[in-house]
Amino acid sequence: MKKDIIYVRSTLGKKRKHKNKKNKNSIITAERNMQRSENTGKLKVAMIILPVIIILIIITALFFGVREITKMSAQYNIENSRETSQVKEVFSPEDLENSEKLMTVVSPDNPLASDYKTDLVQYENIKIDRLVLNGLTQLMEDAKKEKLSLVITSGYVSKDEQDKLYQKEVNRLMQSENYSQARAETQAEKTFPKGNCADEQTGLSVKFSTESGKNFENSKEYIWLMQNAMKYGFVLRYPENKEYETGITANPSLFRYVGTENATKMRTLNMCLDEYAAYLNARNY
Repeated sequence: MKKDIIYVRSTLGKKRKHKNKKNKNSIITAERNMQRSENTGKLKVAMIILPVIIILIIITALFFGVREITKMSAQYNIENSRETSQVKEVFSPEDLENSEKLMTVVSPDNPLASDYKTDLVQYENIKIDRLVLNGLTQLMEDAKKEKLSLVITSGYVSKDEQDKLYQKEVNRLMQSENYSQARAETQAEKTFPKGNCADEQTGLSVKFSTESGKNFENSKEYIWLMQNAMKYGFVLRYPENKEYETGITANPSLFRYVGTENATKMRTLNMCLDEYAAYLNARNY
């Protein structure tokens, strides 16, 4: 009987210990579940908040980006207005009266009309049409103020002089490049067109260079001209990327007077003279 009691007590103790251990494990498990639940909750909150933060960052970036672009646009408009006002200061009323003459396009495919008249005047060592005088004079004076060694090498060229230049180039190509006569004549027209087919005969074109006469296209004088020529009514007659439109090889030295209003519009539209004249004709029809 005593042994039975001892056995019962022993068994009860083991049961109590097992029950306590089980309770303890349950508590630990519950705590872990709670921790996991809390972590899951935090993760869910983070997953909600993070996209919101990203969206806010994007919106903020867009806001400041748009504001900066607006500022830049406003600044550009201000500078453009200033530039336009500067252009108008050099504008000659004669440009309006001679708009048709200023838009004269001369090329191998479009010879100069037989009734075309030039009003030639002397400027330094060249001849130019009177329409060019004011703009060219102002351009050279301002270039001098900028301490640029800009010089004029050529202006008006007569038909006879142009024919001689053309024939000289034909002979050079035949002798130096071994071109056939037909090929030489075709190639020569791209650089030295025949008489009545060269822009120089209008008296509205001038050729620029530097005092050294070397690498004009890479000179500061050329860069200045490209940035400022339109203020005085000049445009590059044969741009490098417009050879298809002009039919003439690119020439960084030859600038053509078209008047400040036309020059400004040509720059805005990114057109050469041939394109711009066709554009105006299309609008008039």
